[in-house]
Amino acid sequence: MNITAILLLTVSAFIHVIWNIICKRKSPTQPFFFMSSLTSTIILSPFLIFNLPQVIALPSSLWLLIFISGIFMALYYVSLAAAYRTSDMSIVYPLTRSIPVLLVAIVTALLGQGKPIGTVAGIIFLKEPAHLPRITGALIILTGLTIIALT
Repeated sequence: MNITAILLLTVSAFIHVIWNIICKRKSPTQPFFFMSSLTSTIILSPFLIFNLPQVIALPSSLWLLIFISGIFMALYYVSLAAAYRTSDMSIVYPLTRSIPVLLVAIVTALLGQGKPIGTVAGIIFLKEPAHLPRITGALIILTGLTIIALT
């Protein structure tokens, strides 16, 4: 991995953590998340305008998926706001980061669409080979979720 990729990942991780800290410290309400999303949209709109020909060329089936994704993102923000208002960040943050990873892998396995990225569900439902990194990753995530639930 080159230095640019490492720097981008590191900066992205710090921005992500700072964003979640701000969300917890400020008023974690639906309007707060709406205004944050609106601000991001305004800031990123020049990139959209610059790439308008490619955006217009996207197939209609992709626009449907983008719309559905937006609905799920809105539900995520409503849930995240409620979680930050009622619980400690040390519980909410790890759950919000790990549950989607497991959920996508399980749903992918149940629908039979491709091979999920290294999960126990893929091994059980799709008869994928039980590679050690896959099992280890799934077990680490499940162990972490169990520890959080028990504390």
